[in-house]
Amino acid sequence: MIPSARAVLLCVVASVVVVSVVRGERMVGGFQKLNRNNAEVQEIVAQAMQKLNDESDSPNWQKADRVVRAKSQIVSGVRYLITVKLRETYCPKSQSPDNCSTYNSVNAGKSLVCELDIWSQPWMDFLRVLKKCPQ
Repeated sequence: MIPSARAVLLCVVASVVVVSVVRGERMVGGFQKLNRNNAEVQEIVAQAMQKLNDESDSPNWQKADRVVRAKSQIVSGVRYLITVKLRETYCPKSQSPDNCSTYNSVNAGKSLVCELDIWSQPWMDFLRVLKKCPQ
């Protein structure tokens, strides 16, 4: 039996994918790990925290103390999955964080490790932020 062109093409594509995965190469459309100290990561976390604070009913500011890990995916824009250590500060939103002495005190306030699912389309001025924290 002679294999069809479609079957041969499917085998070639599957082989390329397997070789890429084995060699540790990133698949097109997949997530790429990011350095958690990368300026891009720090900037998108700052934007996400601003949006979360603006939309939160909490009387106090929330702050991302530390990025634990980060990865991104090119979609229609960029999707980020970023794990952060968040802290509910003792600083009221009625006061600027710059004027609150405990805002940068890492041990002041309740901390949680949460995942931020961020979708950014800067050309549309669009930022969607979903926060998942343990209960």
